Amino acid sequence: MVAIKPIETSKVQVKPIERFSWLYIICLITVFITAIWQYSLNRSLWLDEAMLANNILNRNLLELLHPLDNFQSAPPLFLIILKLISYLSKEEWALRATSLICFLVASILFTQFLKNEFKNPLAIVLGICLFSMNFSMIRYAIELKQYAGDVLLTVILVPLTLNLIQNPMEIGGKHRFSVIAIIGILFSNIVTFLLIFPIGYFLYSDLKENKLPWFSIGMIMLVVSHYFIFAYKHPHIAYMTNYWENAGGFNVMSLTKLTSLLSNLFLFGRASFWLIGSLIFLGLFYLIQSGKIIKSFVILLPIMIHIIIAAFKKYPFDTRFCLYAIPLLVLLMCYGLQFLLSGLTIPMNSFLLIGLSTLIPILLIFKLFKNPLPIKVEELKEVITQIGPNIKGTDDMYIYYGAVPAVEYYHHLEQIPKCNEIKKGKNYRFSSELYANEFSLKSNRIWFISSHVFGKEDSIIMNSIISRGYQLKSICLAKGVKATLLSKAQ
Repeated sequence: MVAIKPIETSKVQVKPIERFSWLYIICLITVFITAIWQYSLNRSLWLDEAMLANNILNRNLLELLHPLDNFQSAPPLFLIILKLISYLSKEEWALRATSLICFLVASILFTQFLKNEFKNPLAIVLGICLFSMNFSMIRYAIELKQYAGDVLLTVILVPLTLNLIQNPMEIGGKHRFSVIAIIGILFSNIVTFLLIFPIGYFLYSDLKENKLPWFSIGMIMLVVSHYFIFAYKHPHIAYMTNYWENAGGFNVMSLTKLTSLLSNLFLFGRASFWLIGSLIFLGLFYLIQSGKIIKSFVILLPIMIHIIIAAFKKYPFDTRFCLYAIPLLVLLMCYGLQFLLSGLTIPMNSFLLIGLSTLIPILLIFKLFKNPLPIKVEELKEVITQIGPNIKGTDDMYIYYGAVPAVEYYHHLEQIPKCNEIKKGKNYRFSSELYANEFSLKSNRIWFISSHVFGKEDSIIMNSIISRGYQLKSICLAKGVKATLLSKAQ
């Protein structure tokens, strides 16, 4: 009888990165729970959100493609999606759902990109945490604005650009990139920044090989047509340029401005700022030193273009407009950390890796929850809940102009208590004496509601009402909003 020797099966070798998958998943679950928790609280719309929401509710689909009221602006596809959602529900949670989905999908895609790009688990964990466990990211993930969409398009287009450059002959690669670019430029204002390098790169490479640069020509036509249709001679340009100039949105040559912006994006103190800046510098140095010049251009050029455009006062360089830069800067920090770790003479064993990789999310979660959570900006709903039972049918309501958009939105939802008359205030900024002439004061009781107050204008209006024989009876306060009851002296 012939003895059959058993076949030896080799053990499946697990990559070091895969051993830490449980930690990546825990980090993502923690972030998802935090973001969904914030979203579920359904905080009140604040001024900017309310102004955009009113445009969406008051206009049809075609009208949303024209300049918006109250100097609002948003990408056309983003507006169309929100309009379609509003047919199902006009509530805050429905209108904010797009931003939340963009953030959650971006977090997953960025994690996958990090796993493909880096070999060191410590760099991957740092990237996931700095990107997702970020107060600025979570705030705009639950805001009725387009900035979470900017981040999603960045996380999609950067890996696509790198893949297209590495595999230019991939079947369908340029077609896929073109479709996403067309959708992206209609969904996000910053996609143009991300397209400049691939346009220039393939234009040069095609001309060098005596090929017709149809891909670059198509992308140029896309960018130029988008500019002339949606941006050229826009009626809001003069007002918004003046606004952002006064707000310092174009002051890109100031080191203080740049350091402040970086601190705002990651909400770290000055000591941590130098650590972040050093990692970014090391990451850039590593890419250049290792001959990955193209990769450094793909990552850094969009930010540089933004700075140049801001210097010419064409697009503000401010925290929310720079949210897309977070994944780009995080990538540079991860390259910097990997460069540092590669120079260590002491081997990183599994226990040390696990310890450090676990410490990073713990520290960043602690940092995240040191910020004011839950996030509140201007809580008009809380004030309405407080004053609702006390409002009489004969009362008048005077709305400070900074609170008017939010009141109009909640009037759409039929959440504003009924009263005799609602007087919507106008903006007499720098001419505060005119506020005294815009209300008739016929009722014995007046509710004065204010939010997003400029200077001490609410006090000026209050004193004007009191000077006409009214007395302060009660004050209801919530985050960023105040309701004051004034009654005629008997």
